[in-house]
Amino acid sequence: MAVLTVFFDEPFWVGVFERDAPGGLMVARVVFGAEPSDAEVHAMLERWRGLPWRAAAVGDAPLRRCWSPKRAQREAARAAASPAPSTRAHEAMRLVLEAQARERAVRSREEMRLQAERRYRQRREKQKKHHRGR
Repeated sequence: MAVLTVFFDEPFWVGVFERDAPGGLMVARVVFGAEPSDAEVHAMLERWRGLPWRAAAVGDAPLRRCWSPKRAQREAARAAASPAPSTRAHEAMRLVLEAQARERAVRSREEMRLQAERRYRQRREKQKKHHRGR
C-alpha cells in the first residue's frame, strides 16, 4: 500500500509517496511545480511503481504515558501550541535531500580543486614557454 501526500513547499507543490516494504519505510518525492490538477495526481498514482524509491531509516520516538491527567492536559496544550511535526516520510525525504546536498558539495569542491590545479599547470607551462623565449 502506498500513500501520497501533496503539500506546498515554497515555491512548488510537492508529492511525497510512502510505502511499507519488507526492509522498512520507502519514500519517493515528486515535484509538481504548479498546483497539480486531479488528472495529474491520478496519472502519478498510476505510475507510482516507477518512481525512484529510497529507504528511510527514521526511528519513532518512544511513547510517554502520563498518569497525571493535569500533566497530560498540559502536554496536550503544549503539543497543540507548537507547530505540527512532519510525517515520517517528510522527515525521511529531508534526510535524503540533506545527504544528497552534502555529496554534491563534496563533488563540487573536488571539481573546483581540480580546475584550480589545471589552471595552475597551464599558467606554469605558459611561464616556462615565455621564459625559454619561444
